[in-house]
Amino acid sequence: MKPLDFLMSDNKNYCSKTPSLGSRPEGRMFSPEIDKVYKNTLPYREGIYKKISSISKAREILSLGGGDPLKSRPFPGTKKYISKIFKQNILSAYNHSGGNKEHREKLVEYFKNIGISRYNNDDKYIPLSINNLIFTSSTSHAFSLTLRTIARPHDVVLMTGPAYGLFTYYPERIGAETRFINLKKENGLIIDTIELEQKIKEINKELFDKFHEKLSYIPRVVAFLNENPHNPTGIVLSEDNIDTLKNLTNVCEKNGVFIIDDLVYSGIEYNRNKPAYPLALIPEHFNSIITMIGLSKSYSLAGLRAGLILANDFIISKIRDLIFQDMDSLSLLQSGVLTHCLTHNSTSKATQYFNKIIQKYIINLEIIKLYVNGDKKTLTDRLSKVALKKIRKTLGEKDAQLFLNTSLKLHFAGNIMPQSGFFALIDFSSLKGKTFNNFIINTEEDLLYYVFENTAVKFITGQSMAWPYPDELIARITFSCDSSDLIKRLFLIKSLFIKLP
Repeated sequence: MKPLDFLMSDNKNYCSKTPSLGSRPEGRMFSPEIDKVYKNTLPYREGIYKKISSISKAREILSLGGGDPLKSRPFPGTKKYISKIFKQNILSAYNHSGGNKEHREKLVEYFKNIGISRYNNDDKYIPLSINNLIFTSSTSHAFSLTLRTIARPHDVVLMTGPAYGLFTYYPERIGAETRFINLKKENGLIIDTIELEQKIKEINKELFDKFHEKLSYIPRVVAFLNENPHNPTGIVLSEDNIDTLKNLTNVCEKNGVFIIDDLVYSGIEYNRNKPAYPLALIPEHFNSIITMIGLSKSYSLAGLRAGLILANDFIISKIRDLIFQDMDSLSLLQSGVLTHCLTHNSTSKATQYFNKIIQKYIINLEIIKLYVNGDKKTLTDRLSKVALKKIRKTLGEKDAQLFLNTSLKLHFAGNIMPQSGFFALIDFSSLKGKTFNNFIINTEEDLLYYVFENTAVKFITGQSMAWPYPDELIARITFSCDSSDLIKRLFLIKSLFIKLP
């Protein structure tokens, strides 16, 4: 048998059409909570579209489910900065595994200027140093490196439900477990720190009872993932929420839990006067905070794959070792562009850049509001009037009225309106029980199948994001696209649903 035959015989169930979501290192299935996400993600990625693959050949697939930001020119000065790097002829040398010293020094000054400081274990103030940060290839890479540094097999990483679906698999791939603490509608889908502490204690007791006689250590809750702004809800925790944020850091530190503070969506908050509040600004808890920053969402540089971790120097040194062992060093171009973007994000040109992008997102969100609520309310806001004008121009008056039809009784999931980003969560539960060709829409898979079969439009569903109310039919609609494309795709879905008896 040839070597490739041996490899293929050991991977008989491997499917190369879509990237694998991975597996646990010991070979068993994902933990029960992640298995629910997996089963709802897998039909979306493979099963549904295999059933109707002929459609994808005959028609263009229309996506409302991606994570790309708006197509836009890169952040101001990026092109000029990259050109400067090439002119200097410095890319012929390997970068240091800890990152370029000049770039780190500039970022240390940036973080100091925005108010980030730290105390040591004796509660004495010490300034940040270049050893408190390291560059990564995206925040996804940062998350993976962080987990490999702090988590052991069977340790638990807590995430909110809903969550960023693909992050839910990361702890499982290294032998840890992902658990969810469900956000509640009555709390505005904001973390309840009292419930969080109870959850941590319950899980730690469960792990002690299960493993104290089996392992040389006791697994525990090691981290809580704090996404701010939140993916997928778009909720922003700003300085207005400082009490909640301080309670969060107190609870986690008291219970020996790191907070992984994911700020990748910071910069595109709709209210630029109330940005997401980085937990690293609380100096007494700096050693318990691991901050992740990236360029993908706010700076229109997803293809560059540039990220950053800010944390205690012990954690950074461990992460540096992982980078060195994996690939020796990272890209000088990535760290340079990231440094340029962060250190210039308060200039007048940067403000104009962000405001222009945010306005486009808000107009698209207004389009979705009109799709869900119709235009029964008086349109007093200038951007809502712009949105209505775009709908009428794209569809014509007759189809525009169908677009604005409210007979389906749609609403925003959790009655929450995004405050940042480019995702809207729409509740299609009013379609439950409706039939097509003797087939009843009862599940999100039914909803996906029906929509894609008839329109070739796809989106992300609630259960693939660990939406905490499983009886609801939730769709995550991406609106980081041209307004006319968004209108046309939403129109296809509504015109299809209205035909249902």
